[in-house]
Amino acid sequence: MEKENKKMGFFQKLKISIFKLEEYNNFLEQKLSSSLGYFALLILILMMMFSAVYTYEYYKELDTGFSYIKNEMPDFNYEDGTLKAENNVEAYDSKYDVKLIINTDEIVPEDVLNEYQNKTELMRIIALKDEIQVLVDNQTLQFKYTDLETYLQGMEITNKQSIVDTINSLDFGPMIFAVFLGIAIASFLQNLFNLFIYTLIIASFGYIASRMAKVKFPIKVLIILAIYSVTLPNILYTAYMIARGIGRISFPIF
Repeated sequence: MEKENKKMGFFQKLKISIFKLEEYNNFLEQKLSSSLGYFALLILILMMMFSAVYTYEYYKELDTGFSYIKNEMPDFNYEDGTLKAENNVEAYDSKYDVKLIINTDEIVPEDVLNEYQNKTELMRIIALKDEIQVLVDNQTLQFKYTDLETYLQGMEITNKQSIVDTINSLDFGPMIFAVFLGIAIASFLQNLFNLFIYTLIIASFGYIASRMAKVKFPIKVLIILAIYSVTLPNILYTAYMIARGIGRISFPIF
């Protein structure tokens, strides 16, 4: 009994949860608060890793976009809500499945615009003379340049060089950290809620099975055992989501 009441550290619990199922009896005398603390810490660590990977991928995609603007995007002039590019272009990034289309002709035929919009890339960005369209899957966002000026107060955008100068002057550190923190918090809360529901479901099945076997287990004990039993599935699922996300940003909701 003295051994069962002995406090176990996080990594000891982690090791038993994954590799030593025959030692699950060590969890029987654990306090519910201690088990919930382990549960929350495990999810926090996994979601921090998840957020770090996705933030890095986001940074790489952002850097790819900035590199295109600096080195490949055609020059343009912008005045009074009207964009005029030096020439029309279509650029495609196969890694992130993103297509950029710039067509600032005075009139873009309807069939040509429909062709742009019906392309199959994950994301399509269409820059026209007076607006920009962002298409992701089946959703379309349209922004008039004059409306965007409201959000770009203090930034004078007149040509390509003005965008390059703005990019070079910005400090992206706080923004990248905000993305990391946002993903970490959102995924932690969502995962915490979902996994706790799964844990209660597992405990409920355990309670029914114990009743059928005429073995009495306190519901608290069943919840504690259920908490440790979801350790490996949670790690594997997080690893899968990280592997799936490498090379593409999709910010899946758990």
